[in-house]
Amino acid sequence: MNKNENASILTSTETSTTNDQIKAATEQFTHMMSGVLSSTRNVYTKVMVFIDAGYLKSSLESYHMGGIIDYSKIIEKLVNGRQLLRTYYYTAKIEKPPTPLWERLQQEQQRLFSSIAHQPYMEVRLGRLQFTKDGEAHQKGVDVLIAIDMLRFAIKHNYDTAILLSGDGDFADIIRMVKDEGRLVEIATFDGSKSFALQSSCDVCTEITKEWLKDCHK
Repeated sequence: MNKNENASILTSTETSTTNDQIKAATEQFTHMMSGVLSSTRNVYTKVMVFIDAGYLKSSLESYHMGGIIDYSKIIEKLVNGRQLLRTYYYTAKIEKPPTPLWERLQQEQQRLFSSIAHQPYMEVRLGRLQFTKDGEAHQKGVDVLIAIDMLRFAIKHNYDTAILLSGDGDFADIIRMVKDEGRLVEIATFDGSKSFALQSSCDVCTEITKEWLKDCHK
């Protein structure tokens, strides 16, 4: 092998090494900048949380965790470092309770409302509770309130991302309408109660499990 061939091989090897170094440095820089941009977006992303209280309460009770979970910690975990503008808690107000049981539930609800009133950036939205002749209770107007608020706040550009805590597939259409307004929509549902329609309509789906809730205790 002559000198020219040796020089050519060395040059080729050096060029290959240099290209590999440049590629590695470029990938490292891109990864670093991606993290910086993601962190920046996270800080300035405006979030509103919409909670279907009936769904949340019944799901926690099915886990036998109804009275030991701090709602504010659930919200904090879902928001995950982004800018929380406001949380809306939707439920039906108990009025004219027909039985002693409902009287007790009314008192519990009033205590909950009082507690929420002291939570920053959190509001209660009230539908109505309608009792049948058999004493069964049905929520009225709650789903409509959630849908109206999600859409009107999206149209007014009040938030970048909506987080809906619910398992009701009927919200799929309103989620698509909110996305059409340029907003992102995340849903949070409990393990085993996911609606396919709801999951397929959103941008991100968070599945809440007992493990997920372990650091949300009071």
